[in-house]
Amino acid sequence: MKKGIFFVFFLFLFAFQSVAEITDADKNLKPEPFKGGKDAIVILRKVVVDDTYTKKESKEEYYVKFKVFTKKGIDDLKNVKIYYNPKKEKIEDLKAIVWSPDGKIYKLKDADIVKKDVAKKWGEKVVEISFAFPSLVEGSVVEYSFSKIKDYIREINRFYSQGEVYTKRCELKFIAPSYMTWGYTGDNLHQRPKITEDKQKDKKIVNIVFTDIPGLPKEDYSYPYSSLREQIIFYYTSYMLNPGYYWQETATNFFDYQGRKFLKANRTIKKILKNEIGVQGKTNEQILKDIYDYVVTHYKSIYMLSKSERENLTKKYLKKVTKADIKVKKIVNLPYLTELQIDLLTLCFIKNAIPDAKISIGLYVPWDSGKFLRTMRTLSQFEEWLLKVEVGGKSYYLAPGKGMLPFGYIPYGARNTEIYFISENGASFEKIKDMPADKAVSESVMDVTLGDEKMTVKATETLNFYESYNLKSYALFLNDKQIREIFEQTIQEQFGDDAKLIDFKLKNLKVYNKPLIVEYSFSYPYEFEELGDNLIFKPLLFPRYDENPFAVDKRYSPIIFKYPEQQKCEITYHLPEDIEINTLPEAKTVSRLGFSYKTEYSKLDSKTFKVKVFQQNKYSVYPKTAVWQFKTLFDELLAASNPKVVLREIE
Repeated sequence: MKKGIFFVFFLFLFAFQSVAEITDADKNLKPEPFKGGKDAIVILRKVVVDDTYTKKESKEEYYVKFKVFTKKGIDDLKNVKIYYNPKKEKIEDLKAIVWSPDGKIYKLKDADIVKKDVAKKWGEKVVEISFAFPSLVEGSVVEYSFSKIKDYIREINRFYSQGEVYTKRCELKFIAPSYMTWGYTGDNLHQRPKITEDKQKDKKIVNIVFTDIPGLPKEDYSYPYSSLREQIIFYYTSYMLNPGYYWQETATNFFDYQGRKFLKANRTIKKILKNEIGVQGKTNEQILKDIYDYVVTHYKSIYMLSKSERENLTKKYLKKVTKADIKVKKIVNLPYLTELQIDLLTLCFIKNAIPDAKISIGLYVPWDSGKFLRTMRTLSQFEEWLLKVEVGGKSYYLAPGKGMLPFGYIPYGARNTEIYFISENGASFEKIKDMPADKAVSESVMDVTLGDEKMTVKATETLNFYESYNLKSYALFLNDKQIREIFEQTIQEQFGDDAKLIDFKLKNLKVYNKPLIVEYSFSYPYEFEELGDNLIFKPLLFPRYDENPFAVDKRYSPIIFKYPEQQKCEITYHLPEDIEINTLPEAKTVSRLGFSYKTEYSKLDSKTFKVKVFQQNKYSVYPKTAVWQFKTLFDELLAASNPKVVLREIE
């Protein structure tokens, strides 16, 4: 996949000024390899965030200028993608100019710009604008700019001064209404930026300048790229408390408003517990399981509804949900609620069933999407929440509002990250440990028939609960045709454009406590390799590795896998009529650092053989100092996961 500069509407804030003539300094700029500018240099990034643009709109203006020196520099920076929500945002004044070393000038044309609708998680629809810079060659200087107009004010504005290549200068101007309370903080700063503040009538203005910013390489098996980059964050808050007491006082205020009323005895809730759930004579854990099952099956998050279900929701009903807010007697009889309403309602059920249970509301930023900063004093930075129940000396973590995770499972992004747990007794930060690998098992069974020119694959894959949840978060909002098209595209990306999907089916898509099962078949062309009198076949379709992502001299970030897991794969291969097995590879076992990979080969008859693969990773986080051990591990995996089966023609 080619790299590019990506502008994501909820993350990236790169630069502004109208495109203009380049200077002699730009033309004469040379590579600076010792600073990370061997292939390309970003000369200037600028952004103006103006939340006083009009009474109803705010504006972000972007500008960037860079020069490329090599083909790699061109590949890294030649593509741009901009995302926006057309319901509340619009893109204006998109311009781009390429100055070629021979003096020619190329301007971006409307025909060069591609627009398409794309779907994000939970059915969110956005527009993607993409283009490639015209006639980009080594030595070219590029400028481009655009504006984004919004009908809202963003509570948190992130400005990333750091990219993949060396940047000479970054500038940010933030303009906020003087009547609003706001603050700013930095993260991953390689040096102290120059900061100046100013006031103009009813505006507050902050100017921040960064210089000589080193490029940050992307690393496989790492934190999300955005959480590692140098950044300044501007944020609004309803009030500014004494910094030393902010989190303590905020916790008290939050729980008083959101949680305390759900701890009270409630007649309607007690009636449901007695007549529908049944708690008499049960253990605490069984009561928790039964409450969880009742809530998840009786209440659906309006963000988890399928496309048809969402279309049936009336404006009147949505208004009723909003008006109900967090009042127990109003939300208990509504089948579709917000995620927070479902979690708080669960809290109420548990407290009424087990009065001595200690229940906390946990707020967090999933580690796979960002990072929590204590210096950013606003609850708005938290993206998700869950419940913690302490009873009988045990702790249970629940996410009923997610709707598609079974009891005892929470999103993997909630593990190994700081969670701010708030209860009636106060607040504390905590990290939740990983679940064992055998709690996240994916299994696949495949049958492969090798014809004269095409290979036909029939497969059944049972996904673990984490991957089931992830796929459901997209598939629920698509129709069968859209899901099929996406799956076929995925197959073609792996096996080539000639791969054709034959059949496709999803099972348990709307069942929360069962894993998602994917049944499919497809075909694609293949050829045997010739080696003397023999033929060589390289089995596919099981976990395999084609390159070593740790073949580097230095590692910048921890080594992070999504979660501990097991993968089990069993594939049966049927050879053509005129081909038979000569020799099968020997069984292989690779084991290091809690990571294991095993392969077994068995001959069923002269034309049929079976491959079994088992892969396990016991841990999700390893220190960056383990890079050399992982380099050795993946060298061994390269050999073990790329076997060769020796065949021969039948005379």
